[in-house]
Amino acid sequence: MFSKLFITKNNILVYIIYYNSDEINVTDLFSYLSYEERAKANNYKFIQDKIRFSLTRKLLRLSLSNLLNIDQSKIEFEFTKFGKPILGHPIGNNLKFNISHSGNVICLAFNLEFEIGIDVEKTISDINYKELAENYFTSREVKYVYSADNIDAQIKNFYFIWTRKEAYLKSLGSGLVENLNNIEVLSDTIKKIEPMKVQTTDLCKLKTFTELPSYLVSVAYFGQEKEINLEILNYSNHY
Repeated sequence: MFSKLFITKNNILVYIIYYNSDEINVTDLFSYLSYEERAKANNYKFIQDKIRFSLTRKLLRLSLSNLLNIDQSKIEFEFTKFGKPILGHPIGNNLKFNISHSGNVICLAFNLEFEIGIDVEKTISDINYKELAENYFTSREVKYVYSADNIDAQIKNFYFIWTRKEAYLKSLGSGLVENLNNIEVLSDTIKKIEPMKVQTTDLCKLKTFTELPSYLVSVAYFGQEKEINLEILNYSNHY
C-alpha cells in the first residue's frame, strides 16, 4: 500500500492513514505481529483498541520494510527505558520513527539520524479547551486560541497548539515532561519561555497538516530544516 518513497538526510516521510475498523478482522493482522505483540493485543478489553494497536504495528512494519528494503518478518523492535520503540539490531537505529493515532487515523513519521515526534488529534467539540489552554498554554498561545471569532475555529486553534506541544514532547524521546506553558509553539521553531524573555530553541522544527477533515497532525523534528513528504492513504483489508 505504500508507494516507493525514499528517505534521505534532506527529507522526512509522513504517512496519514485512515481506516474503518468495521471492515477489519483483527485476527488477519496477527501474522504481522510478534508473539509479544499478539499477547499485548489480546490484553486489550475493547476490540477497537485491539484493532488500533495491531493495525498500527502492521503498518509500521510494512512501511519500514519498504524503506529499508527488507522483509517485514525480519524487523524487530527494542524499547528504550521510557517505553519508546526503536529498531532492533542488527538493523540499527539510524532511521528514527514515531507513531500516533486518534479516532480512525494512524500516523507514521520517519527521519534519518535525528529524533522525530508526531501527534494526531481528532478535533472533537466536547472538550474543555478553555481550561486546558489556560493551564498549559503561554499567554500568547491563549490569545491565539481566543483570536478566532467562533467556537469551532477556537477549538481548531486549540488543537493546532496542542498537537505541536505533544509532537515536541514525543520527539524528545526521553520521558521528559516539561511545563507545557513554558514551551511556545506558535512559530515553526520551539520557543522556551523564561522570566522576562523568550528564548528560541532552533534545534527543533515544527510543521502542522490540516489536509484531513476533522483532524490535525503536527510533526516536530531535530536537525536541519527538511522537506516533508506527506502521503494520505485509505487502508483497506486486502493490504
